[in-house]
Parts: sequence; structure tokens; C-alpha cells
Amino acid sequence: MEEEQAVASDSDVVGSDSNVAGSGRNRASLTGGWRDPVPLPRELERPVDVQQILRSDTVPPAETLLHASDYDLGTEPLDASRYYSREFHDKEVASVWSKAWQCAVWSHDIPRPGDISVYDIVDRSVILVRQTDMSVKAFVNSCLHRGRKLCDQAVRRNQLRCPYHGFTWGLDGALNWVPAEWDFPQIEPATFGLPEVRVDEWNGFFFVNFDEDAPPLREYMGAMYDQWGGESPRGAWDFSSMYKAVHLYREMNCNWKVGMEGFIEALHVWASHPQIAQMNPESSCQYDVYPDEPHFSRFHALMGLPSHNFRVQPSDQEVVDTFTASYVPEHNGTEFGKLREGETARQAFARISKAVFSKRLHMDVSKLADEEL
Repeated sequence: MEEEQAVASDSDVVGSDSNVAGSGRNRASLTGGWRDPVPLPRELERPVDVQQILRSDTVPPAETLLHASDYDLGTEPLDASRYYSREFHDKEVASVWSKAWQCAVWSHDIPRPGDISVYDIVDRSVILVRQTDMSVKAFVNSCLHRGRKLCDQAVRRNQLRCPYHGFTWGLDGALNWVPAEWDFPQIEPATFGLPEVRVDEWNGFFFVNFDEDAPPLREYMGAMYDQWGGESPRGAWDFSSMYKAVHLYREMNCNWKVGMEGFIEALHVWASHPQIAQMNPESSCQYDVYPDEPHFSRFHALMGLPSHNFRVQPSDQEVVDTFTASYVPEHNGTEFGKLREGETARQAFARISKAVFSKRLHMDVSKLADEEL
């Protein structure tokens, strides 16, 4: 029965005002139901331009977002072996994971001296340890005796003790104690400290790098550093003063690029997340890739506009209703959740978000741009 209900014909999507694409009465955000959004049998007009929307906002975003890169990588297909070849994987291990700066832990996850976080990548493991002076050091997560991991998970300790034989190091990595010390005359305490891994902090995040010859983190980030805000991150972009309310973690059995690439495009919204298609135009995105910036790119997706796949476009009020039903149910159907005269859906998103975020997060968001909200 469920499979039968999931099948829809073209007429279900492009027909009269009573069907899913023509009326808010049957949309998922308002009723909890959704019929299969099959592709439309027509050629759509090119969707709105991201820059056009950003420049028309009441409060425009930071200047860095009002630029678009014209660098084109072309449309030649990639060799599929990049996703399954052991040889290509080994090249990535040697050239990427062994040399790139990698975000290892959020600063507030290790707030106190002795707090330890474990970062695993491929066949390497690192522990990041908050020091007594509140700095952070990173060490190879391996006992120098038999190679047993010193820590298997996040924990708080006043020393680093191997659970196998008890070899013990201080939080600073210096050797503190050896069991049956008389039987290890070859160990020189001064040279038996835990091997350190390079670590640096940016915007509340700690990064590690296994390559001693890699450029400093600031240099590695390139233009992203200044685009993000340089020494003084702007507004909502300053993560160092924020807190983490929820941590979601999912381990996926796939090549890392498959997982990552699934999250840097919005085209899947219409088919995979139709409940938000009324407020996310999946075809209106901006990608910025820079020929002289090898370590970052940008992906910008809009909110506050409906998908272009609807045969009959929802009204601005229906777009706002989807937003409030999904994210701020306390204002769904209320007077505050109604469009004001001359207000667009995006403007309503910003107005409602300012009130809700200020109350929920106890933050001053009065000066944030519409796009940030």
C-alpha cells in the first residue's frame, strides 16, 4: 500500500489547483503528506540568480558574498575509479590526509585542563589535550611501548596512561612513569616523550596536520581567511563565541567524496526533501571555485523562495507558512507569522528569525543580514 501511494503520474504534479504542485492544501509542510514530485514534462526557465536576490535584500550580506567567481571547471566527466580505486585512495592518503590541515575538534568540546578528544583519519589517530595553561597540544595516539591507543574516546584525565601496561605520560607529553623501570634501561625519559602533531586554532576550531613541512594554517586557508572575516569574524561568522547545542554524528560506509558531494548541492531537495521545496529553490545556487586557491571553494544556496519545479508557484504566505511550520512552530498560523504589507517571504524570514533567535539563543542578531538570518 505504501509503495502504491508513493507512485504518482505527471498529472498529479502539473494538473489543477487541487494537486500537490498547485495548492498549499496538500503540501507536506502544512499537512504532513506529500505526493511523489516527478519531473515536469516541460523546459523550465533559468532560475533566479543568487546575486540578484542578495543585492535586493533589505539588509545585504557581507561584501564578500556579493561576488561570484567566473572560473569554470567545465563539464567533462570524472573517472569513476576516483571513488572506488585502491590506488587512487592511496594517493589521497599520501597527498591529502597526510598533508592537509584537518578540523579535529571544536574548542568548547575540550574546555577544561585534562579534556581529551580523539581524532581518527584513515590509519592515523591523534589525541588533542587541553593543557593546564589552556593551550592545546596534539599527540600521536599510540603508546611508545607496544603501540596500544592511549585513548579510545573523548575523556578527561590528569595524565595519559596506557591501558595495556600502564606506561604514563603527563598532559604535556613528558614521560612520567614506567612499570618495572629496572627492566627498561634503554629508555631515556628526556627522549621518550609522546610525538607531537602540529595543531593550530581558527575561529574556535582546532586543526591538525601530520606534515611538518606544510604551510601554517593561516597561509593554507588562503583567501578564505579574509573572506570569512580575517582577524575579526563578522557577526554570525564568529563561531568562537558560540556554543554547540546538539552534535549529530553518522558514520557512512562510502568513499568520503560521495558523502561530501551529496551535501554541496541542493538539486536533490525537490526529490529528497520535498517538504522544504516551498522555501528552498534547489536550482538557484552559486558555486565559487578559484584558480589560485587550491584549498577551498564556496557553495551558496538560497532560502525564502520556492522551487521552480512547481507548476503553480506557491504564494509568499505559503512559503512563510512552510518556514514557520518547519522551524518556528510557535509562530505558525499566528498574526506574527503573517506577511506584512509589502513584505516578501525572505523579508518575513528575516523578521521572524530575529525575534526567535534573540529569544532562543540569547544573542543580539539585530544587525545580521537577511541572508545570514
